[in-house]
Amino acid sequence: MERIQLIRKEIAILRTYISEQQGKGSISGQMADHALNTLLKDFESMANELMSEDKGFLVSSEKPPLGLRPQRIAEESRLDEITSAIQQYIHDGVKLPKEWLEEYIDILVRLEKQNTK
Repeated sequence: MERIQLIRKEIAILRTYISEQQGKGSISGQMADHALNTLLKDFESMANELMSEDKGFLVSSEKPPLGLRPQRIAEESRLDEITSAIQQYIHDGVKLPKEWLEEYIDILVRLEKQNTK
């Protein structure tokens, strides 16, 4: 039951975050609704598995799950992917999609902000 309570807390935190982002104009109402619905379905599925499972989930293991890579590492990895793709396109003489350049700049700006904190 502790995990179900944790899931409920996580849902509340994510709802608040998504609402804040929508309020700031960072995401549209439609995007916020989609994100919330997706998260709620995922968490509902997890909760149902926990409640129906006699063992396994409810027994603590010695090793916790890996979880997520830190965002900074994920973004640095994404920069490497974009750089490789750009180099390949340049080598092949293909026009670069502007979305790649925009994403590359966005990630660089975020990483720079993190470095100045």
